[in-house]
Amino acid sequence: MYVMIASVAGLAAVVGDFGLSYAAIQVKSLNNAERSNLFWLNVVLGLTGTLCFLALSPMLASFYGSENLTPIAAVMSVVFLFNGLTVQHRAELTRRMRFLSLTAADISSQLAGLACAIALALGGWGIWALVCQQLVSLGMVLVFSWFMAGWMPGLPNFRVGLGRFLRFGGHTFGGSLINYISSNADNVVLGRYASAADVGIYGRMYQLFSLPMQQLAAPLTRVALPILASLNEAPERYLAFLKRAQLCLAYVFVFTFTVLAVAAPGVVKLVLGDGWEGGTAVLQMLAIGGIFQGLGYVYYWIFLSRARMDIQFRLGLVSRAIMVGAIVLCGPLGMYWVAAAAAGGLALNWTIYTIWGVPRADVDIRALLVVAIRPALVFIPFATVGVLYGAQMETMLGPILFTASAVGSAVVYLLVIASIATPVRRDCLTIFRTAALAIRRSPSLSDQGLKG
Repeated sequence: MYVMIASVAGLAAVVGDFGLSYAAIQVKSLNNAERSNLFWLNVVLGLTGTLCFLALSPMLASFYGSENLTPIAAVMSVVFLFNGLTVQHRAELTRRMRFLSLTAADISSQLAGLACAIALALGGWGIWALVCQQLVSLGMVLVFSWFMAGWMPGLPNFRVGLGRFLRFGGHTFGGSLINYISSNADNVVLGRYASAADVGIYGRMYQLFSLPMQQLAAPLTRVALPILASLNEAPERYLAFLKRAQLCLAYVFVFTFTVLAVAAPGVVKLVLGDGWEGGTAVLQMLAIGGIFQGLGYVYYWIFLSRARMDIQFRLGLVSRAIMVGAIVLCGPLGMYWVAAAAAGGLALNWTIYTIWGVPRADVDIRALLVVAIRPALVFIPFATVGVLYGAQMETMLGPILFTASAVGSAVVYLLVIASIATPVRRDCLTIFRTAALAIRRSPSLSDQGLKG
């Protein structure tokens, strides 16, 4: 049931947005009439999603073989409308680069939802505590976004066209929908074939795997997209910004997912407790796939800022279809095969976008590969040794000490390599300077961040 609730929340965000938030962010100019029309379009899309999901809730319950899901799905349908009401106000905050306001809204809403869920769970509400957590969180985001944006939409103006937004949004929505389907196919397939225990284990492992990307990707996209869109007419500065972003993200994601793979035996016990050890190999395989996902995240920024989401959509149809097909074929074989198919799909997706996607957006892929591959090569020895001997070390040290030692060893390992290899040392200094600049929150980030 939890998997279904999380999946509905993700689908609602895709449908309610329809790619129109990024369409509003990446354009150079946006007048009040266009902004209001976009708002009402998002509301209509969100309301349509709510009504459709409400009508389909009995079928969803039948698919999962539980009639108890019907009322839960019916109530969860409201999240589609909530997202539709919120999209353009968050886009407005992003256009103004009010990132602190967006972060405050996200954190406070999550805390409010969590507090509500804990209170209801203690009161014996069971699965409804999780439902209310989603509704309260989204409701708080809605209220905070409207308040902080300080903007009230006007009435629809049918004389103002939205063609340029719809073209961009349609391809963005298509790409997001494909990603959503492929990212949730493993849970759906396992829910059909595997035992409840395996579904629960896989779902928890997927949560742990996706946490780094969720916490970093969306906030960084909100910062990077307006800057890149403003640099489209300055190719050298655009590429320089991309190279620095690729360098920082590559090291961060390769380091994070490598540590996650190595420390998986300890992380699973530390976070979830005893009885979840069967998910260790699942988490390790997903973490390997996460490395490729992290290495290719800058590609998403390129397609957005260049208004070439059509490239991502067309190529995604191929790569994600292969990924879903592999997951479906592996479903009857169990969660380990499904995890391998999901990780392989992420690697295939990165490969296809690297070879055919980015070059079509008029970006020098070789310049990005040079800075992306180096951290991957640096951590291959560490990852190999750590994964091979991690389980034995965890048994000797215990989950807390082992996890801490895995993180510490990765840091020491990187510092040793940096002291030996000049290119790696130069990379580390660049990342340090970029982080220091971001902390100072210099208003000339788009300029200073390109130097060096």
